[in-house]
Amino acid sequence: MKKNEYEKIYKEIIKRVDIQKVLEDYGIHYKSYMSKNGREHLMCCPFPDHDDMTPSFSINDKTGIYQCFSLCGGGDFIKFIKKMEGLKNIEQTINLLKRQIGLSNSNEINFSRVKDIIEKIKNFKEKEEEQETERQFNAIKLPQTYPAEKYLHITSKRVSLKNIKKWKMRYCHNPENKYDKKYHGRLIIPIYFEGKLITFAARDMIGRSDKWNEVKERILNGKINGTITKEKELELRNEYEFKKVLYPFGSPTHYVFFNWDNAIKNKEVIIVEGIFDAIKLIEWGYNAIAALCCHLNDYRIGMIMNHFDKVYICFDNDGNKLNMKGESRNPGQEAAKKLQKQLSELEVYNITLPIGKDPDDCKKEEFEKCFKDSMKVKFKRLH
Repeated sequence: MKKNEYEKIYKEIIKRVDIQKVLEDYGIHYKSYMSKNGREHLMCCPFPDHDDMTPSFSINDKTGIYQCFSLCGGGDFIKFIKKMEGLKNIEQTINLLKRQIGLSNSNEINFSRVKDIIEKIKNFKEKEEEQETERQFNAIKLPQTYPAEKYLHITSKRVSLKNIKKWKMRYCHNPENKYDKKYHGRLIIPIYFEGKLITFAARDMIGRSDKWNEVKERILNGKINGTITKEKELELRNEYEFKKVLYPFGSPTHYVFFNWDNAIKNKEVIIVEGIFDAIKLIEWGYNAIAALCCHLNDYRIGMIMNHFDKVYICFDNDGNKLNMKGESRNPGQEAAKKLQKQLSELEVYNITLPIGKDPDDCKKEEFEKCFKDSMKVKFKRLH
């Protein structure tokens, strides 16, 4: 009954809302595409506390359900407005939306019970999502590709022939299928879980993402010093925006790790961000998994806790970078410290690399020294 009560008010709100107009009112630049669940709008995460410069956020045009695949997680349209407006609670958010869309008083709900309603729905959805996710780890097919060794003149710049064969990498070149066009010029790296191919990473090999990284710096610096207008930013994004790594839409990347099946044969592991970071460490004889980002949800924290006794975290050392507010940040190391706390029941260490480097940038001797140094400082939870 409580679940139905919240769903009723949500349905009344969402059927009156034009998602595209909301995005435009907030000045959010987005690109739309069709998925099996309807039209999705893809954009950089718009939430104020996430300095996202690469599209990692999607919201469904019909349902209002959103997902930030990088940092913020997911939610529904009411939660979206709450975060965008910086409101304190669900009650304020629903009242704001009701005023804006002219929702009648006949649809009032008892706000004295709303926290309990939301909490129960949240718990219900989390359990449902976990069960659903386990059932949905189905085998998939790769896009239209060729064995990557046939394109060594391109792929060998980034990965050795030995690793191409070991990890069964493919290369996508001018696919005929229109749905696979977005993977052109990308190295396809299969990701397995429990013996099944469940997703893949498509890594740019033709340099467009490197150019976009340069342009992102121009945009960021321009926003800080006030020389980049919204119109100029939009112009630059339309021309250069190109993500370095793509995953097929709906991939369960926030529930799995690269090299998981092999890694769990051991009781200690190194967690890194990227696939190439993991491949490099594995080649050097370490047991490593790639998180595919630097933030882990509770589900993946549980996976780590259940399978390993000793954990080393080796995230990128980004150095001190300025965000759009002009604040100095080191996202990789901030995420590493947070993960240490989350895994504090285990024996956990943080491998701090030289500034500006990730594992794939390091020489073997350089990494070995950082690895040994990390064991001198074991994380201790302060009570």
